[in-house]
Amino acid sequence: MDRSSDPVTRNSLLEDIKKLGIIPGKDLWVHSALSRIGRPEGGANTIIDVLRAAIGPDATLIMPAYPMSVSMFDHMRDPSPFDMIHSPSRMGALTEIFRKIPEALRSAHPTHSIAALGPSAALYTSSHHKSPQLCGPGSPFDIQAQRGGYILALGTGVGKITAYHWIEDHMGHFPLRVHLPERMAKEVIFPDGHSETIEIEIADPKLSPWRIDNFQPKETEILAVLEMGGAVQKGKFGNCEALLIDVATFHKIMRSLAESGTTIYYRPKLLAVASLFSRLREFAG
Repeated sequence: MDRSSDPVTRNSLLEDIKKLGIIPGKDLWVHSALSRIGRPEGGANTIIDVLRAAIGPDATLIMPAYPMSVSMFDHMRDPSPFDMIHSPSRMGALTEIFRKIPEALRSAHPTHSIAALGPSAALYTSSHHKSPQLCGPGSPFDIQAQRGGYILALGTGVGKITAYHWIEDHMGHFPLRVHLPERMAKEVIFPDGHSETIEIEIADPKLSPWRIDNFQPKETEILAVLEMGGAVQKGKFGNCEALLIDVATFHKIMRSLAESGTTIYYRPKLLAVASLFSRLREFAG
């Protein structure tokens, strides 16, 4: 009998998360697909409560609260401001519920705003908009790379993990050019009502179809390498597959891959040639 529509109990979720082996006290970044988890008793807040219980009071829970449903380029080209209070998260129902928790803090990055809840929430959110690079110094991605902890993918697979881009922003010679040559700016409205114009680097939309989040063979390839390197613990959470990723091991493996020419982009050699032509056109112009 198919029981996927049955409610998921709090106790079963607690048991699932326990089996994954999360060590309390370590920060947890969660990517999620609520519809794949199932119908938790008590609603989505039950999932948040279970995740907070798993990491304990000394760790911080983080979720994407990205306000965009299109590419970075198209989102930044839209003249509408990013309102930290009123612009919803487009990263799924769970993230929208999470970012609305009164104690949660949200970062001011115009495309990749995140929400955090816990003792280090201010550390993760306060400086995100001050770096033009998505994963540059002061970004929550860089902070977690330094502090360690976990990334948890609940029903999303590893393709939706944003932390991959940390390597692009911190490796001296990434195998291909992934950003447009010109930065773009957007107005951001802060919770106190004041606004600032935030300028950031933009991912080249031409690479998007070949990136891990849009190209299944690349996701399969990277997941296999992460598993072989001991970065991933597989399990279940409700009705979905859960992938618990150790942040330190994850970054070590991804850097090693990039240094050998393998990235989250399909056919890196062909893309590198395209990037070279782009640079030549920029120089000639």
